[in-house]
Amino acid sequence: MKPAPDVAAAPGVFGRWTRDPVTLVSLVVVGLVLVVGIGAPFLAPYDPYAQNLPDRRAAPGGRFLLGADEFGRDVLSRVMYGAGLALRTAVVATGIGLVSGTALGLLAGFFGGWLDDVIMRAMDVLLAFPYLLLAIAVVSALGPGEITTQIAIGFWALPSFARVVRSSTLSLRERDFVEAARAQGAGALRIIWCHVLPHAMWPLVAFATLFVARAILLESALSFLGLGAQPPAASWGGMVASGRDYLRIAPHIALVPGVAIALTVLAFNLLGDGLRDIFQGGHA
Repeated sequence: MKPAPDVAAAPGVFGRWTRDPVTLVSLVVVGLVLVVGIGAPFLAPYDPYAQNLPDRRAAPGGRFLLGADEFGRDVLSRVMYGAGLALRTAVVATGIGLVSGTALGLLAGFFGGWLDDVIMRAMDVLLAFPYLLLAIAVVSALGPGEITTQIAIGFWALPSFARVVRSSTLSLRERDFVEAARAQGAGALRIIWCHVLPHAMWPLVAFATLFVARAILLESALSFLGLGAQPPAASWGGMVASGRDYLRIAPHIALVPGVAIALTVLAFNLLGDGLRDIFQGGHA
């Protein structure tokens, strides 16, 4: 039977990847965001929820490195806590879409027929809705909050992952190693779990990394609209929303979290592109 993909080619492929400066920088940025987000309770210089009205809208520098917001809260500390919230929401939502979409995509692609038609028509219905409208509808039905935001984004992710897995499964189910497993008497579920899924997972790793960036953007958009994590939670989108009223006199309140969103999303996108090149090179 065919061995798991990319194992033999991994050293050379990863060697080329680490020599790519763009992907390497994106990996460093993603690593820093992860460290800051996870370690925010230990790294943040101030309590992100403590208000100090005499210092409200303080300019960057001095006591507050990146300034203070309209309530005198340290912007740097809130951005650090916001990184944890954004990553937590994006990873959980991506996991929901990955697990559910992979299961449906495997079933649709491997068995085909009426099951494929039913599953993929349902996915087409979900894809017909604009992503932000679909997320708003789910959050509106369940109520605003971090958990419902995760569910809404995961629900939006479901059809995308299902289509990616189905596409891979359609090509894998006719491969020689699958036919060999059938000839040895392996059942459908065993073939899916032991032979199809390991090969289909490699493209999903890159796609999931790219989707984390989209999930961060959607979480920020929902928080900006007041449908995500609720105050006083430190959410990047919520910080931008609260700072828009002070753009003339204290632009740092909205600018700092806005830059954090842009850099994080860009880094995850570039890292996803790099991972995609790795796995494509490994299959070459």
